[in-house]
Amino acid sequence: MVDAGVRVYPGGRIVIHAVPLQTLIMAAYDAGYWQVSGGEDWMEKDVYDVEAKPAAQSGTYRLRHTRYGIGDERVRQMLQTMLAGRF
Repeated sequence: MVDAGVRVYPGGRIVIHAVPLQTLIMAAYDAGYWQVSGGEDWMEKDVYDVEAKPAAQSGTYRLRHTRYGIGDERVRQMLQTMLAGRF
């Protein structure tokens, strides 16, 4: 069983497991819990899995991440684009 949270791998690949939309937004925009408010109840309850990689391999990606945070701005931008397209 995989723990809920964010993982960033070499090449900018990202794997997010069992995370609600509100947490995805916080990770994508490097925002704290107190900075994201409003929305429907399902945004905090329904969980999602995300696996993505950048279209072009350019440069070195910062692999630093926390359970729900992403250190590399390019990976956060990739997640922002995905969220905007899906929601």
